Amino acid sequence: MKRILVTGTKGFIGHNFLRKSSRENFRLFEFENNLEFWNANLYQSLFVNSVQNNNPDVVIHFGAIASTGQIREEEIYGFNRSEEHTSELQSRL
Repeated sequence: MKRILVTGTKGFIGHNFLRKSSRENFRLFEFENNLEFWNANLYQSLFVNSVQNNNPDVVIHFGAIASTGQIREEEIYGFNRSEEHTSELQSRL
């Protein structure tokens, strides 16, 4: 049974993926950003802990900042462009 960690399950795509995949032969784990304010270091720490605790075979990233009062573009892009940090995360695991 594949172990899948899914981000962004409160959004439309992530929610529907989770609903559909739960009918398949997968073990699903949700990771959501429940922080009131964006903090990249804290998010990364929570995400790494979730990966270490759940030991997924695959991570599917649907999470994004879609609607925000945030006006600092680097904050928004820092979250939405997570592929830039993949190698750094891999080295920490």
